[in-house]
Formats: sequence, structure tokens, C-alpha cells
Amino acid sequence: LCSAPDGVHISYAAAQPDGSAMLPSSAVVRILTLFPDTPILHESDIPVYHRALTAESALELAAREQSSQTGRTLSEALRRVGMDERRLAAVHEPLTVRNASITRETSAHVHGDRMSLTKSRIDCFEKCPMSYLGAYVLRIRHEANRRFGSADQGNYIHRVLELVLRQYQSEGRLHAVIPDGEIEARVQAVSLRYFETALPSEAYRTARMRRLFRRMNDTACLLLHDIMEEFRNSDFEPAGFELKIGESADASIVPTELSLPDGSCAVVRGAIDRLDVCRCDEGTYVRVVDYKTGGKTLRANAAETGQNPELFLYLFAAVHGMKAETRRALAVPPDAPLIPAAAFYYDAGAPRVESTETAGEAVAQTVCEMIG
Repeated sequence: LCSAPDGVHISYAAAQPDGSAMLPSSAVVRILTLFPDTPILHESDIPVYHRALTAESALELAAREQSSQTGRTLSEALRRVGMDERRLAAVHEPLTVRNASITRETSAHVHGDRMSLTKSRIDCFEKCPMSYLGAYVLRIRHEANRRFGSADQGNYIHRVLELVLRQYQSEGRLHAVIPDGEIEARVQAVSLRYFETALPSEAYRTARMRRLFRRMNDTACLLLHDIMEEFRNSDFEPAGFELKIGESADASIVPTELSLPDGSCAVVRGAIDRLDVCRCDEGTYVRVVDYKTGGKTLRANAAETGQNPELFLYLFAAVHGMKAETRRALAVPPDAPLIPAAAFYYDAGAPRVESTETAGEAVAQTVCEMIG
């Protein structure tokens, strides 16, 4: 690197295999800062002989360029170095079968008479039926990604919200005015316990991870202030967190059974992030809250169009399928009717503010208006 005779080529990925964008590493950014005139080439701009560095990369290029002279030359070169003829022949085989179809009998053999669904599976099928086939029927799994990703950040924020709300509920202070700085102190205490447990070694407690946790804690504090203000002005209070909907013995709620046209049925299992109740003389009103850190909206005509049905199914299951032991645990009277009140997504992600104001108070007011 220090005395390259001709030059140095640095490569980095611009996208993940699923198509989602990736940012270059800090090393790449630093080099481009030091040498702003450095040319940036896309893969298609790089000569083939620089891309076919190994047998595997040459085979991939041969598959891409199989109809060109370049592809045929690469295939012949791989044949000369002893690559298996079956792998070379597979380059010219199509990935699709034109006359294949999934029959009703095949579907019944795979799913049986009772299909078990989750909101993730429903969302997957709605976005791309082929992805659903690969992930949940053929069970094709991606290699596990061991980085602290967006899903982990969302789970962390959900857990902090749950623990702090449980503290205030056990103290009987859900509807009280909270002194300044108290929520921040509780979030910091919860975060410290999580940080020490999840990252026991100093080697993992990098400056990046510390910044990430500070940012997540700031988001959790902002959301808790908003949630606590809502409870101060409402008769609802949280009764349960992460209530499991399913057919197993440890589930809190029995799932709703849906009859399908072919005579089979489907059940939607999952977990309710937060279940709030309001106890009145006429019964107990129930509302379902689903935290979403990635942002998701519920359209007014969702029930009519069948889009995002899980919230309504969760609410229906909570009202009609709550087990007797769950009622006792949530302090819901056994003979009180459960009345559906509401179901909504709560955006648990940090809001993005576009403002020309420089004063912190003005920006904070804009943020409160966005989440309130």
C-alpha cells in the first residue's frame, strides 16, 4: 500500500444482496477526502481481467456474459483449469421453469388444513409472493447478520419503554406530573444495565456503540415524555406488554381463526406490543398499540381493502380470545365485557425535523408537534 508501483485499487460494496444501499467505510471516505480527484468506477466500468480474479468470480462473470465472446472465453478458460463440467453447464441453464405451477394438492401438503400466519409473513406476501415462497415455503435462509441493526435498535427502544412504564405503573404514578430529569435518569439506569449485560467486554464498548446507545436513549426519553403526557390526559392505562397471541400453552391470547374458501382455515399469531385498558361501569375498553420504529401508517380504508389487517386481528383476538388467567393477571374482572376501543401504530422512531430555526426550544417544539 505504501509503495505500489502502478497504483492502488480499493473496492467496496454499494448495495447488499437484497438491493438495500450501503455506505462506504470510514477508510474510503477518508481517502476520498485526502485525494478528492480520485476517480470512482462502478463495477461495469472495470475491465474484465480485473474482475475475474478467482475461479468463482470468473464463473459469475461467465454466467452474466454467457451470450458474448467474453463469457465464452471465460468458460473455456475455466474448463482448461479443470472446473467441473456440471458447474460450467449450469451457467447456461435458465433459473426459471416456464410450465411449473403450485397445485391445490401441493399447497395442502405444505400448509395442511390449518395455516399459521404472522404479520411479518402477511407483509412479506403482500410485498412479494415470490419472497414469501422462498422464505416460508422453501425455507431459504440468508446467512445470519451479526451486527446491531435497525431491528435490534427497535427492540431495544421497545424494551426501554416497557420497563420504564412498568416502573411508573407499579408506583401508581402513570397519571402524575413527572419532575424534570426523572425520565432521563430512569432511561439511563435501564440502559446501563442492558449495556453491561449485552456488551460485557470493553472490546465491544466502542465509541460508535456508545454514540448509538446515547442516540437511542434520547429517542426513548422523547417518546416516554409523549406517552406519559398522554396517560395524564386519559383514563387508559397499560395492562400488558408483549402479550403473545398463539395456540401454545404460554400464549396469553387465543388467535382468531379465519375460514378460507377451500374449506381450510388460517390463524394469525404474534405479539401485542402494548395493551391498554379503561375500566368503566359498562365494561373494560381495550386498545392495541403496536410500536413501529421504521415508520408505518394505517389508512382509514385499511379494513375495507384488507391492507395491514394485523392490528384489527390483534384487537379482535384480544377482545374475544383473552384467556381467563390473562384476565386475572391484567386485573380485568372475569365477568366484565371487553369492548374494542382502538388499534393504532405508534411511531417509536426518532422524528426528522427540517427547520430553519437554530434555537433548541423551537426545534423541540417542532418535534413535540410531530409526535403528538
